[in-house]
Amino acid sequence: MINSKNSKYNTKKIEISKFSRYLFKRNLIIMSLISIFEVGKEYSHLEDNIKKLKLAKDLLTYCKITDECIKLLSFISQIIREKKNLYGKNIIIELFLNIFSFLPLENIFICKNVCKSWQQCLKSNMAKNILPQIPENMHYLESSCVNLKVCKLSKIKKDIYVYDHYFMHKLNKENLELDNTNNINLKIDMMSSNDNYICIKKLYQHDIYVFSHDIKLIKKIENRESQRCLVIDDDDNVIILDYNNEMCIYNIEENTIKKIKLEWNINVSHIRMATRGKVIYIISRWTHHVDVFSHNGKKIITWGGVGSEPGKFMYPYGIQIYKDIIYIADSGNRRIQMFTLYGKFVSEYKINKSEDLSDIIIMNDHVYVSDWKGSNIIKIKLKYLFYCELSM
Repeated sequence: MINSKNSKYNTKKIEISKFSRYLFKRNLIIMSLISIFEVGKEYSHLEDNIKKLKLAKDLLTYCKITDECIKLLSFISQIIREKKNLYGKNIIIELFLNIFSFLPLENIFICKNVCKSWQQCLKSNMAKNILPQIPENMHYLESSCVNLKVCKLSKIKKDIYVYDHYFMHKLNKENLELDNTNNINLKIDMMSSNDNYICIKKLYQHDIYVFSHDIKLIKKIENRESQRCLVIDDDDNVIILDYNNEMCIYNIEENTIKKIKLEWNINVSHIRMATRGKVIYIISRWTHHVDVFSHNGKKIITWGGVGSEPGKFMYPYGIQIYKDIIYIADSGNRRIQMFTLYGKFVSEYKINKSEDLSDIIIMNDHVYVSDWKGSNIIKIKLKYLFYCELSM
């Protein structure tokens, strides 16, 4: 019995010793290659990013740092492209293995999706059905004048509604004409909807009214503060932001309320919000930024600034998250910009005939944009790329 235990112990010891020698040998090869190709600075940056990855507490931060790692590896790849098989090793793959071998196990899957050695797997039909698509471009379909100063677009089940502060009008998605046979007069100041409810703040009032999709009042959320914006997420949480940068999260089903203070010192009006899980995205027409917060009020990330180059904004005033891509109506630049959930620029689409984009909504791969000054509704078709078609 004792001999058996000793035997198992010795076997384990030998396995650990072999693994240690393997790691030492692999690291020695890596360091030699780094010295030969003079990419020590880039490799140092990769190591710094790994330290940040170990401390990352949310997926957005993790994805952003991983994206920086990809850029560094791409740069190294360009330097050593012609000699990548030196010593029989694929240097880029070896670097990736060397770096990400220290990551927690639950994060390894994410890394595989960005590593070139898994590129072949992404070409399968199954991968195309599972992985999100990347919007490559948009195709203009039509534009229609609705003779209405459209302030907001809302999706209610399979229909799209527009409103001008006084009436809700159903939009015919095919010909972009308004159905004026059943207009709803609610004197709306703010509105948001999901698959279950419609939330409305009326003009000159502070309370929030929750309706069913057939416009039957479900409940009233009493509120004494002046609101800047509201949104209802997929979990039936009504999120209200006031001018003191306090956010009230009210769950309709559980009848619970939570108040938090945002890590934010902006108190301007004309902002819009969108949600994805427990993450809240806020755009401001006057600060020209996208600010991202968790449900506990902590700022996760911010991007933007004034300008016309990709990733910059001029008076943005519409935000929509569709298939894990953020679409922003960049009004002053007369375009729609697309970003990943952690702020990486994807693409843009110019709408030169627009005057003042006021909102954006997406349904069945069709983008609907409202032009406040021109009283127009613009319809655009999305065109996609798959991950396997992206250049690595």
